[in-house]
Amino acid sequence: EGLGAWMGVNGAAIYGTRPLAPYLEGKLRFTRGTDGVAYAIYLPDEGETELPRYVPLASIRPAPGATVRLLGSPVTLEWEPSGQGSVILVPRGTAPPADHAWVFEIPDMDR
Repeated sequence: EGLGAWMGVNGAAIYGTRPLAPYLEGKLRFTRGTDGVAYAIYLPDEGETELPRYVPLASIRPAPGATVRLLGSPVTLEWEPSGQGSVILVPRGTAPPADHAWVFEIPDMDR
C-alpha cells in the first residue's frame, strides 16, 4: 500500500526512465525520461522527515529559465548555478509530499 502511494506521487521518475549519469551523488539518484526530463530522487536518512533547504546537484544544471518542481507539491522551487551543477533551494516549511524518498523534476537540462 505504501509503495503504491509513493508511486502515485513519484511514478514519473520510475516508469519509462533510464539511469542518468552520474547515477548517484550522496543521497540522490538520477533518472531521465524519454522526453528528456531528469529526476533527482532524494533518499533521506532513517528518521529524516524534513526536506533539506539546499539540494546540491554537482553535475546537473537546469537550463536557464527552467522551473524545477518537487513531485506531489504545488511549491515552485528556485535554483541557482553552482560550479558545473546547481543547487535547488527548498522554501522553509515545504512538506515532503511522500514517505521514503522525494523527487525533484528537472525539465530542461543544460549539460
